[in-house]
Amino acid sequence: MACRPWLRAWILGLGVQAAASSSCTPKSCSGAQLDSEGATLLQVQPQQLAVGDNSLLQVQQQRVRVTQHDPAAAALLGDGRHGGQRNISHADEVHCVFTVDCRPFNLWQGELLFFSAMRVGQSGPITQIVSGCSEDKEKEVMQRHLSQKWPSEFKIHFVPSFNDKKSHWLSKPYGVKSWYRNVGPERDVMAVLDPDFIFLRPLTAELDGGQTALAWQGEVPKRVQKGVVVAQRYSLSYPDDAQKGLWQLPIQAEGMDNAALLTYVCSGSTTGTSGCTNLTNHEMGFYQSTGVPYIAHRDDWDWLVDDWSDITVRLHEHSREGFYVDMWSWILSNVHRGQRQLVLHNYMLTAVNLPQARYEGWAAVDHSDIDACDRPLEEVMNEQTVAGLPHFIHYCVPQDTFNKYWFDWGADSGPHALERCDDGESSEGLRNIMLKEPVKTQEEISMDKKSRFSTLEEQHRSRFMGCTMRSLFKGALRRSCEGRPSAAFVSQ
Repeated sequence: MACRPWLRAWILGLGVQAAASSSCTPKSCSGAQLDSEGATLLQVQPQQLAVGDNSLLQVQQQRVRVTQHDPAAAALLGDGRHGGQRNISHADEVHCVFTVDCRPFNLWQGELLFFSAMRVGQSGPITQIVSGCSEDKEKEVMQRHLSQKWPSEFKIHFVPSFNDKKSHWLSKPYGVKSWYRNVGPERDVMAVLDPDFIFLRPLTAELDGGQTALAWQGEVPKRVQKGVVVAQRYSLSYPDDAQKGLWQLPIQAEGMDNAALLTYVCSGSTTGTSGCTNLTNHEMGFYQSTGVPYIAHRDDWDWLVDDWSDITVRLHEHSREGFYVDMWSWILSNVHRGQRQLVLHNYMLTAVNLPQARYEGWAAVDHSDIDACDRPLEEVMNEQTVAGLPHFIHYCVPQDTFNKYWFDWGADSGPHALERCDDGESSEGLRNIMLKEPVKTQEEISMDKKSRFSTLEEQHRSRFMGCTMRSLFKGALRRSCEGRPSAAFVSQ
């Protein structure tokens, strides 16, 4: 949920805490694996792994490759033209990872991410790092994963819960480090995503958004390689030449001024050597104000996973409850090493309005006159539109037409929304995504004080994002629940 800065007001208004992991007790996992025909069971045993001072029981499960398209998903999977790039070389593939906790709210998001990746023909491994499951729940999650017959490169890795009462976002840096050190990427380029991402088109090591890199000095890199750390611009700070002076960390610590606190957080000592000490507003605004996806070569991830985790520890010491410790520690990890990030604007859609929308790739949506809520997904995601879209929708910001908090928010256990195949019309969330949302006039928008958008353009964007999410959620549900009440209900 890296769109948290502009989601904060909405979250606080509902009294919601955006948890990213549970506090379950870590357990070991063992289980069975289906062969490529879905018949033979192969036993997979847990491995004893060491992470720092902690001894963890974890297991990396290889999964099954789909040999035929699921008939219930055929309409969405199509022939791969909707963003699907074929014949991607092994060197261009990216190993994508994302972290979730064991709550139903996170687990359905992981399945939806997998479904969207399969739909666009994403090439390369995708690992879901699941934290905080009990032993029994790990077995359930693993068996559910096997039953869905995802491509073999869609994997699950279990880690403990790293969160505490002060922060729900520790499991990202710590979970990624745990997986990286004990399993590691299968490709040279690795990307960290959020679970509330869906693929609009494949992600590769090639960089096609170089024209959005502001104030970059020298030739803009054309692919991810050693020394090139890439991320999406987030409006934590703004690229403004008029901004002068030193950047201020948005927390304080007793007995330390800003420079000492930054130096300590980044280096471990108030007198240490660090690029954080004299961090300027200009440097932060142009080169470091970032969020997921975080993309880098394994030679850089070798130090990034350690620095990201270590800086998180020290930043967490002095942060307040709800502070976005994972985002700031990522930024400071790069600043500490003097690593300017290549900050691009073409990785995601998440905010329909300013200021964040200025840094996202909305042009293809703005130029399309197709109403995503009135036309089938195949027409909305036509070849011309997809070619100009970013790689992801990041659906952390609620829309009138789709809101992830409709599904399993607040549930600590039980089957998740894509597993509850007998809910049908009894599910309020499913009823919500079946409601027809009328197009408003500018006058109606202006009169609605609770509107999530203020212009016709923003409404068009919101409908594209929300109704694309509706279509994908319905497709994933039909795939999971073929022939049962929930699938039948959303197929009306």
